[in-house]
Amino acid sequence: MTPTIGLYTATENELGAVQRAARRLDGIDLVVRSASDLDDVTDADAFVDELESATAAVFWLHGAEDSMPGYDHAVERLEAAGVPLVVKATGDAFARQDTTVAGADRERVCEYLDRGGAVNVENLCRFLAAEYAGVETEVDDPVELPTEGVYHPDYPGVEYDELLDTHDPDKPTVGVWFYESHWTHANTRYVDALVERLESLGANVLPAFCNPATDEEGQENAEWVARNWFSDEDGPVVDAVVSSFMFSLSMSERGRDADDEGADAEDVFLTELGVPVLQAITTMRSRSRYESSDTGVMGFELALSVALPEFDGNVITHPISGKERMEDEAGVGSAPKQHFPIEDRVDHVARLAVNWARLRHLPNDEKNVAVVLHNYPPSDDGIGTAFGMDSPESTVNLLSELRERGYAVGDLPADGQALIDDLTSQLTLDDRWVAPEDVRDLSVDVVSPDQYADWFADADDRFRDDVVEEWGDPPERPFAIPGVEFENVLVTVQPPRGFGMDPSKVYHDSDLQPPHDYVAFYAWLREAFEADAVVHLGTHGSLEWLPGKTVGLNGESAPDQLVSDLPNVYPYIVNNPGEGTQAKRRSYAAIVDYLTPVMRTAGTYDDLADLEELAREYREAGMDEARPERGDQLRELLVDAVDDLDLAVELGFEDADAIGDATGDADADDGTEPVDFDELVERVHEYLTDVKTTQIRMGLHTMGEPPESDRLVEYLVALTRLPNADTPSLRESVAGVMGVDYDRMRDEPGTYDDDLGMYLSEAADRVYDQCVELVSELAERDFDVPESEVDAGPDDEVNMNLLVVDIDQLGDARAKRGAHDDLREVLAFICDEAAPRVAAAEAEIPQTADALAGEYVRPGGSGAPTRGGVDLLPTGGTSTRSTRGKSRPSRRGASASASPRAFWTATTTTTASTPRSSGSSRGGRRRSGPAARPSRRCSRSWASSRCGPTRAASTTWSRFRWTNSTGREST
Repeated sequence: MTPTIGLYTATENELGAVQRAARRLDGIDLVVRSASDLDDVTDADAFVDELESATAAVFWLHGAEDSMPGYDHAVERLEAAGVPLVVKATGDAFARQDTTVAGADRERVCEYLDRGGAVNVENLCRFLAAEYAGVETEVDDPVELPTEGVYHPDYPGVEYDELLDTHDPDKPTVGVWFYESHWTHANTRYVDALVERLESLGANVLPAFCNPATDEEGQENAEWVARNWFSDEDGPVVDAVVSSFMFSLSMSERGRDADDEGADAEDVFLTELGVPVLQAITTMRSRSRYESSDTGVMGFELALSVALPEFDGNVITHPISGKERMEDEAGVGSAPKQHFPIEDRVDHVARLAVNWARLRHLPNDEKNVAVVLHNYPPSDDGIGTAFGMDSPESTVNLLSELRERGYAVGDLPADGQALIDDLTSQLTLDDRWVAPEDVRDLSVDVVSPDQYADWFADADDRFRDDVVEEWGDPPERPFAIPGVEFENVLVTVQPPRGFGMDPSKVYHDSDLQPPHDYVAFYAWLREAFEADAVVHLGTHGSLEWLPGKTVGLNGESAPDQLVSDLPNVYPYIVNNPGEGTQAKRRSYAAIVDYLTPVMRTAGTYDDLADLEELAREYREAGMDEARPERGDQLRELLVDAVDDLDLAVELGFEDADAIGDATGDADADDGTEPVDFDELVERVHEYLTDVKTTQIRMGLHTMGEPPESDRLVEYLVALTRLPNADTPSLRESVAGVMGVDYDRMRDEPGTYDDDLGMYLSEAADRVYDQCVELVSELAERDFDVPESEVDAGPDDEVNMNLLVVDIDQLGDARAKRGAHDDLREVLAFICDEAAPRVAAAEAEIPQTADALAGEYVRPGGSGAPTRGGVDLLPTGGTSTRSTRGKSRPSRRGASASASPRAFWTATTTTTASTPRSSGSSRGGRRRSGPAARPSRRCSRSWASSRCGPTRAASTTWSRFRWTNSTGREST
């Protein structure tokens, strides 16, 4: 009789190895079930029916008894049938009790299971057959399988050095990270497909498996792999990494506690590795369910495979595999669900990874970079209206940085206005002043109908059908490309989302497909201009709002088809995490965040300032018993001023007449309830306080230019007006030192305080002025102020202690206990943390250029720095998440040096920049279409699949259509 071994597993992970083992077990049968095979006790009974005459059985639970339906009943039946049973579970007490074999035998079976893999499952079955059926068979001891290793489908069992010997040093190298369990259980089809496609694109591939976050002795984690296999003493061995790991690889290094999150960012191993990491998703759903889903990736997978990896600064892509039920080829009664590649998604991730890796190899003077400015509304005065940013000046700064790094950029505009003049002197989206016959001469290039037809035919069939359904067949006319070329760098404007419709209604329309002009624009960037990377400069464009899956785009999704495999670097404002997340996930962007504009309190001026002065004089007149008529006069002036400024509703009245009735005629017959005039004055003070303390911008932020002088002082006052983690509020601390009740000052601004001798709204002004004065004192001394006279040098006239104790209290008020210590702490915080972090915004442009060199963009939080978020600075990294912990920034990093540049160096690690080289590429604007320029990319041995001849643009056309209608940006 053939010996039979029964096996139940509460998970499906092992079933791939079980299938392979079963095919090797000549003369031994296996009967297997997993949790997904047993819906209820009836199924469990049917399983036990097959085991009642078995040689032995193994129940491999995951947790307690409830991980197997009908567990107790099955144990009882097998015991009654005399079938030897081994139970392995997390809780050993009941497992040992229910096991009916010798203790030593159980331990050996458990060791086979713990070590896993087909070879150990095979020997487990041979061991039980030999021990309990007397079968003569060769049984090996449990084999310790590697928990980490390199892998290649064409070189089974290859060692690290052997695999490196197969690499071509002139080609880019892409690392591939995947789970050890997928290797152990022969679940590597998606890895095999990715390796094959990467190599077909001309890249070296270095796949490695491990348990990414393990801390078990004898096992190596992702950090070890990054430091020992993906890099060596000379730097990174790989140029990019594709990771299918869930969770975050670096959160534990950054600190899980709210008090120290972000404190050790400079030590994170991904920063040391210094190359882009692309997040590929291995979805647990089937491929068909993924394709049919509108959301793409949702639920727990969105958290584990998208949101948490964003803490590492990964470039988010999409699923590259889906789980499918396999055939039970071994006939054991159960088959695993394993990952099968989604071929077109594997192809896309491979092309994207190779293009990111190429940026580290391609000399800068050969790189083509497209800088895309959004243009909303689509008119000349709307070019580059990025939220909170001076886009033209920022673009000039970027061009200057690229020239310093050896990019071929030619002569640069003197400033942002000169750039706008250059752009508007050429073709733009505003056709009001352009005659159709001039369009060709004023455009960078035109795309012929035939050329566009070829490019459009290469798009995904579903996307192509969607565009045709929305806009009809491609028009028989050329498509004009706007912008200005600075040799190899193109500055252009994003085309409109639609024609003949309200731009404000279509900008975020998730159903409106892009028109043919839009498709032609991005196809031209990829195929004719042959962009090596694109920079979408500033918050925000329309690409990420186009139709498609929410997260984890497929080939039908419009952003996927348009940006395609172009490395996309996207400077985005740090305080807009919601829309930044959209841009990051739906356009495969490496976000480089930039500083918010400088904020200050609005204050009062003109008529409002006069009203405030009247209210103050009225109070003073009421205290002067010798001049009562002055009070009456001021009452009239106040009512007239409120009337003239039309403030009745803001002050709580129905209209202006109600003010006079309520304050002047208590016997009014309109039902108005009388209001004491002092209450009216209080309402005026409250209203003016709201106006004065409103935060307003002081201009726009220019990337790479931290605020200076008065703007820096105002920004630091705004950054510290609220507490930052456990650092007190500057405003509250100053109020306490001046003897002002902070809560009353905020909540009762219209109240007159006798101890202060003024309205609380006036006290708030004095507190604000004192805050500005203190920070100005710090700024005048470059934020290097000794703590006390003891610490001061002979040339130091001011110290922190003097700044604090020299503040006078208001009126007869007394300082709040502990306020002086709080103020010392917050002033030190400004010097040690806030000021250096703001100054480090000078790295925004260099970090953008680093990203174009294929370097790692360090991760960071996102949110409003002026809402107690100094820890979100410095900018210049990638905004990695839409929420952040209550974290306190590390003083260690900020105080390590006095200069912003040194601070930046102390808090981030970068690899050597791409070698700079000189030389020119093409000069002037392209006139005769794509055929005028040979395909540089096709000459490379590791060229992408886009290589091939291009068709010249047609020299005739029927009409031109580039109208001024894009969607409005929501701010």
